[in-house]
Amino acid sequence: MTRQKIFVILVINLFLGLNTNGQEKANNLIYYELGGVGYGEVSLNYERNISLNDKVVFAPSLGFSLSSFIHVGGTKSINDNQFFIPLQVNFLFGKKNYHLETGFGMPIAIDNEKFGLVSNIYVLRLGYRYQQKKSGLIFRTSINPAFVGIVPKIIGGISLGYAF
Repeated sequence: MTRQKIFVILVINLFLGLNTNGQEKANNLIYYELGGVGYGEVSLNYERNISLNDKVVFAPSLGFSLSSFIHVGGTKSINDNQFFIPLQVNFLFGKKNYHLETGFGMPIAIDNEKFGLVSNIYVLRLGYRYQQKKSGLIFRTSINPAFVGIVPKIIGGISLGYAF
């Protein structure tokens, strides 16, 4: 088994095996994000919410993104798309359905020739999230300062998904 497959299996097991407090809450989310940490036009993500206390939630996520903005090695045409796995670590602050969301993420590139961190792209998250404690629709919007090397960029993100 290749190192890439082992890495993906370990990450998936980490997310599925996490134990949380308060199982009556909707701790699993699937959402579509336009822009944001996925750093591309299309991003489909899975998130696992872990309550640290009644006001703070730790929310790691991973997904699949398609982007024509960046490429590992920079050798491809801007019209070619490349797949990424956006890894995120987020924190939600708030007691009810409305949350301040902060976090950090970076894309892992998937390519026939290369697999690994796109070492010079880091994306921060500062946003708003509407999410009920129980199952239902979620809505997120964010401002995402990104650093491509040492060059700062400001991108935005908007998400719609379902908590279960």
